[in-house]
Amino acid sequence: MSKLLIVEENRLVASRYSDLFQKEGYGVRVVGDGQEALDCLLQDAPDLVLLDLHLTKVNGLEVLRQIRARTATQALPVIMLTNAFDIEMARAARRAGANRLISKSEANTAAVVELVRSSLGTTPGRTAPSGAESSHPSDPSPVLQLRVQARRLKSLPGAQAVIPTDTIFFNAVIGPTPTAAVAPVVVPAAPAALVAPVAASVMARAPGRIPRPKEVSGGKIDVVAQWRDQFVARANALSSPMRAMVHGFVKDPNPVARLERLKELGGCLHSLSKEAASIGLGKLEQFSRAFEDLLRELASAPEQITPFVQRNVTKTVDFLLAALPHTPLLETRAPAKSRILVVDDDPVACLTICFALGRAQLSATTAESGPAALRILETESFDLIFMDISMPGMDGIEACRRLRAFPHHKKTPVIFVTSRGDLESRTQSVMSGGNEFVSKPFIPMDLTLKALMRLWQAQLAAMQSA
Repeated sequence: MSKLLIVEENRLVASRYSDLFQKEGYGVRVVGDGQEALDCLLQDAPDLVLLDLHLTKVNGLEVLRQIRARTATQALPVIMLTNAFDIEMARAARRAGANRLISKSEANTAAVVELVRSSLGTTPGRTAPSGAESSHPSDPSPVLQLRVQARRLKSLPGAQAVIPTDTIFFNAVIGPTPTAAVAPVVVPAAPAALVAPVAASVMARAPGRIPRPKEVSGGKIDVVAQWRDQFVARANALSSPMRAMVHGFVKDPNPVARLERLKELGGCLHSLSKEAASIGLGKLEQFSRAFEDLLRELASAPEQITPFVQRNVTKTVDFLLAALPHTPLLETRAPAKSRILVVDDDPVACLTICFALGRAQLSATTAESGPAALRILETESFDLIFMDISMPGMDGIEACRRLRAFPHHKKTPVIFVTSRGDLESRTQSVMSGGNEFVSKPFIPMDLTLKALMRLWQAQLAAMQSA
């Protein structure tokens, strides 16, 4: 029997993986932190390690380095669970010798089981031969797509340029594998049976009720749907603690205590994103990770914390708590990709916004002027538009007024991102049909969260009216 060591500090997520692999016929041991994992490796000899990259004590990267530094475990297969927000960490994990990396948002049951099987080269009941190596080829040389697109933005006047920020870009940025034994990032698609839509009646169930397992074809239990139902049933329990953390962050007169509440809120979001990833709620994992990244940035640079930022954090928590019960439906019914248009005559400003969006795996089309944007918008549909105000010729206010004349863009959210902060500009932006106003300079992750919130709001509204 092949033996697995699962290193995951979130007990709920660890329990789910443990149950899953035991049912598949594997021997499983679960540990909750990096140091415990290293101690366990001295006592036991697992055939494979499933290691979370984001551990709070000894992080997964350090655990991986120590595994590779020990003679007895140098060839031990290690699969790392990561996310697309920590590109530098993922790149470092690959250099340190991770055999496989898989995005947490794609780590559904079938994907993880198949990845473990292929890594061991066995069926669950048979141990891999000693010294077996991965059959996956090493990565080709990466293409640094954003740099290429930055040059395109400067060289194509009036033309649109698409900034790719999806999984393909994630693979490219992480870089080539150091040896042939280390495979590229794996992001498998989930089988349709494991992402079956959650029934609308789930939303009406009492918070404390744990629904019965769902069944799919052949009488098999759809464990992902079951976990999502349980998640929905517990969602309301997050409201009071998260609101208390926000209240402390905003109202506590002690600056040190305010930062502690901010860190506590970040820890809550960290756990939320892990659970969301484990049950295939990629959109919620995406949002929680972006929010956690913003709070981490604020904690490391408290001078950025202003009353305006505090209000934004409060609004974001309010939105997240209101949207939580609906996230399973949002996952299964909302479109997988959102189209975003960024309109700015400054290539650097355009690229900055695209980078901010890219941290949440959002891609954008760009236009360098109002007329160029209108030519694109006349024939194409977008889910969100970022618009500068101060542009030569037609300014952003007039461009927004004109795009509202297109039937398919009457309700498309428009966020003005501009160096103008005066009351008149704010008033004009509202009168022209704008939905939000952001002054430069902005905090990138704050802009990312505004984009995600606007997209979610539009998607939820569309599902309610359907």
